[in-house]
Amino acid sequence: MGSTLMSAILAPFDSLSPFMTGIISPFLVNTLIFLVAQLKKDNSIVDIGWSFLFIVPNFLALMKSHGGSIAEWTPKQSLLFALILIWGLRLSWHIGSRHSGVEDFRYQDMRRRWSAKGGQLWVYFMGFTYVFMMQAAFSVLINWASLKVSLDQDKEN
Repeated sequence: MGSTLMSAILAPFDSLSPFMTGIISPFLVNTLIFLVAQLKKDNSIVDIGWSFLFIVPNFLALMKSHGGSIAEWTPKQSLLFALILIWGLRLSWHIGSRHSGVEDFRYQDMRRRWSAKGGQLWVYFMGFTYVFMMQAAFSVLINWASLKVSLDQDKEN
C-alpha cells in the first residue's frame, strides 16, 4: 500500500530527475495552496504553507532518487531532511497558530488594489503570479543548496 501511494505521488515526476523534481514541486504545492486560498478568500495562508515549499521538494527528490524508499537514504540525507522537517513544521505551526482566520492586512490591501485595477480576474491572476508563484520561485533559490547537498550524497556513497 505504501509503495503504491508513493508511486502515485511520484508519477507526475516520472520524466524528471530527482533534482528537477525538487525544483518543480514547489510550484505545484503553491498551486494547490492557491486554490485553497481562493476558496477561503485568504491569500495569507501562503505564509503558513511557506515551509512546505522546502519539506515537500526535499522529500520528493530523496524519494525519487531512492526508488521511493526511505530505508535507502544515507545518514547525512536523513539528518538534513530531519532538520528541514523540524524547522518547517515548527515554522508552519508558529505562523498558523497566530493566524486569526481572517486574511492578513497586507494581503487585504493587495486584494483591494488589484480589484480596483482589474476586477476579480485580476485579483486571481496577480495573487497567483505575484504571491504564490513568486514565493515558489524564492523557495527554489533558497532550497537549491539543500537539494544539491542531499542529492550529491548519492554520488559520495
